[in-house]
Amino acid sequence: MSKINKRIELIRKLEGLTRGELARKCNIPEQTLENIEYGKQRTPADLVEQMCELFPFASNYLITGKAEIKFTKKEKEKIKTLIHELETIDDLDMEINKRRRTYNKEPSKN
Repeated sequence: MSKINKRIELIRKLEGLTRGELARKCNIPEQTLENIEYGKQRTPADLVEQMCELFPFASNYLITGKAEIKFTKKEKEKIKTLIHELETIDDLDMEINKRRRTYNKEPSKN
């Protein structure tokens, strides 16, 4: 979880926001935020700035990936669960892409 796109997604989920809600708060299209979270688009500096303003408690984590935030036990468990979910989604994405490549290589049966 060292990439900024995953840190943005984690902060959004910890705050209980949908992509649409965060996108509106940051004045960007929801599709842009989705592309950023999936790593399909680079994270613009102005978005990082807006995120730091919206979530000042997480600005150091957002920029450096190092958290100096004290979490309660319940919050730590929620973070672990979210990280596991994100890793599972990444694994599923990789498997889907692998199967797509395999499917695209197979000759059609006509």
